[in-house]
Amino acid sequence: MPFTPKHPQPFTFAACCEWSVDELLAEIQRLQNSIAHLESTVEQLLGALAEEEDADFRAAVDEDRAVLASQRERVEMMRAALVDKIGEDGVRHLGLEAGARGAGQTGAIVGMPGDERASRGPERQGGNQRMDADATRGEEDGVFL
Repeated sequence: MPFTPKHPQPFTFAACCEWSVDELLAEIQRLQNSIAHLESTVEQLLGALAEEEDADFRAAVDEDRAVLASQRERVEMMRAALVDKIGEDGVRHLGLEAGARGAGQTGAIVGMPGDERASRGPERQGGNQRMDADATRGEEDGVFL
């Protein structure tokens, strides 16, 4: 499925089609985190602007909105690459719906680290008991998976 971006992107659709599914998912998650933080920043700036106009804050809001549009488009481009790799049903299974989000929503992938919905999943409920126990004893001899 070809993808033609409207905003300048740091890579092409063809390049992201060469990435593995795991690489695409990790980059989507990173961008979704960035989008969430940037949306919060814009809300704070708009709150300050509601109290008093400030040219620097206004310029920051405009710049942040442009970055948000580019990042959202990049997520959609990587989603399209995922569709090419695992099909529409596979992408929907991951919780990444095309066009299903409104303003302020990032279409987060269910079960990805950092997604608050992931903390409700079975893989996050028990944690790693060995790692938890070692951390409470102050042992730092490696990562236990």
